[in-house]
Amino acid sequence: MNCKRIAELLLDYHDGTLDADDVLVVETHMTACGPCRACAATYKATSKLCKKTLAAAVPQDCEDRLLSFLRAKITTKP
Repeated sequence: MNCKRIAELLLDYHDGTLDADDVLVVETHMTACGPCRACAATYKATSKLCKKTLAAAVPQDCEDRLLSFLRAKITTKP
């Protein structure tokens, strides 16, 4: 299995939706391939960071300013 194919499988691997045969292939490849291990680790860290960010509350003043800006853009003719 080459690195490009491993990259294509990482989303399903990370989500736990990859079939058992492909999991074995991915894990075997990553055992021997430092760049793919690093890519998988970065992918996992990025996913955790995104989930954490999405869970954070947007400050009310920021939300209010954003809504005002969007409403002004929607009602303004180009």
